[in-house]
Amino acid sequence: MDFFGGGPTAFHTALTDKEFAPLIKNLNADEMWFYRKIQKISYMAKKTNKQVLIQVNQNRSLLKT
Repeated sequence: MDFFGGGPTAFHTALTDKEFAPLIKNLNADEMWFYRKIQKISYMAKKTNKQVLIQVNQNRSLLKT
């Protein structure tokens, strides 16, 4: 029996680039979703992400890559 109750202990490991990539993609998508929601920009308006960023006078800011 070990110190943590007899079961295997979990160790925190750093994420590799391959594991981190989907998180970056999701954060960037969420950022654009927030801007579109705040400005009430419909996806049917067919504005690109770049056009949305210009409209809100912002650069990508949630995650700098």
